[in-house]
Amino acid sequence: MAKPLRALCIALAVVLALGLCAWLLLRTPAKTDKDGAAPALVSKTAAEVAEVAVENTAGSYTATQRDGVVTVGDLPASVLNTEYAGLLMDECSSITYDEVANDKPDDLSLYGLAQPEATVRITYTDGSHFTLLVGKEEPVSGGRYCKSADDGRVLLFKRGRTVRFTMPIEKYINYVIIPPTDSKALVDCVGDFTFSGTALPAPVVLRRIDTDTDAALRREAVSFGAVSHLIVSPGLHEADQSYLAKVFDGLLGLLSEGVVDYNCSEADLAQYPLDAPLLRLEFDYRTTPSGAYSHYDLRYALLDDGTPVVTCNGSGVVYKVLGDLAWQSVSYEQLILRWFLSPLITDVAGITLTVDGKTYDFVLGGTNAKDLTATCNGQPVDTEQFRRWYTLLVSAGSEGSALTDAGTPAGTPRLTIRYRYRDTAKADDLLSAWDYTTRRLLVGVNGSCEFAMRDKFPAAIAAGTEALLSGGTVSTDW
Repeated sequence: MAKPLRALCIALAVVLALGLCAWLLLRTPAKTDKDGAAPALVSKTAAEVAEVAVENTAGSYTATQRDGVVTVGDLPASVLNTEYAGLLMDECSSITYDEVANDKPDDLSLYGLAQPEATVRITYTDGSHFTLLVGKEEPVSGGRYCKSADDGRVLLFKRGRTVRFTMPIEKYINYVIIPPTDSKALVDCVGDFTFSGTALPAPVVLRRIDTDTDAALRREAVSFGAVSHLIVSPGLHEADQSYLAKVFDGLLGLLSEGVVDYNCSEADLAQYPLDAPLLRLEFDYRTTPSGAYSHYDLRYALLDDGTPVVTCNGSGVVYKVLGDLAWQSVSYEQLILRWFLSPLITDVAGITLTVDGKTYDFVLGGTNAKDLTATCNGQPVDTEQFRRWYTLLVSAGSEGSALTDAGTPAGTPRLTIRYRYRDTAKADDLLSAWDYTTRRLLVGVNGSCEFAMRDKFPAAIAAGTEALLSGGTVSTDW
């Protein structure tokens, strides 16, 4: 049985080979020019394309070119993907094909050309015209069957030379919503920032702190040491740079996952609903830390099926975007660095501490961090231990959630810390802590009570202060 089976396999292979040869012979190879370039139905430059009218299964549009500027349908110039528009002009100026699929087709429906998937009518600046019919995909190469309206042959085009003829007009909308940055220092690329929207109880306003910031705000920032952004509303806090980096990571370089609608008026946006968005992000952004800022106004909402959508800078385009990005679930508490006050030790002139009914007055001396000195109630203290004590002092931090029912503190505070500054134009900062609920203290910073902290802090400060004054080792743990 082995020999007959082998003979049968050989016979089948011969039949297939002969069939393949016949198929190759029947196909008419396209003639290339002397340089080996693909044959062309039209050979012009992109600048010679005046108008392109496209009808395809997605709809119809007309692209025009005037003085090198391409307009595609009713798309606003501000959202047009100019690269795609340029490719359209190129594909209409040099119309090349790979090979002739059939010289004299009997049935155009075999190639999807009886009812073409796209009809492209091109007008050139010299007044000449050309019409291309685009059929279905060729299954082996992935190319497209096409034919000229004036030529009976069926031609095979590369897919890349026809893709813009078959796509909907929405594909010409720039998919880059917010440009990316190559900088790893994302926080340094973002300026002032306001978060608002129905998902937040109140707008959260951040101001960038750098040499261009006004002097009054820079003085406010001294309360928190070296900061990139200061939250100035609803309360005054240092912004958490680590969390900001996560927010900016998903925001900078934001890309479209598809276009839902375009040319939307404010009334049109209500159906998405982007007229009253979950979040509105208004911010200044530069693609490099030393570049010029551009302003962005991004609105974010969810469709009824949960699809996240945005519109940007009043473009009227509704884009689909990825979900589960950090900026989409931002909250006031997350934006705040949890430490209440953390001025640089070199900016502080003095500290008055009251704890357990005792008051301690510290005066700092020296001109820089290296020659720092400190006294308490007029007596010098060990500098190294004082640094440890200061680290403990500025570790006062919230336990997380903002309070909505704190009310007005009653009674004497368990602890107060007053920071006085070397810059006499900078107002003192006062931190106060009152008994609040079980194992929690209500904390006020300059009279504003927004957060609570663990009640272990006053005892830790009292113990640390006694260790400092008695020559012991200050523990920074609490």
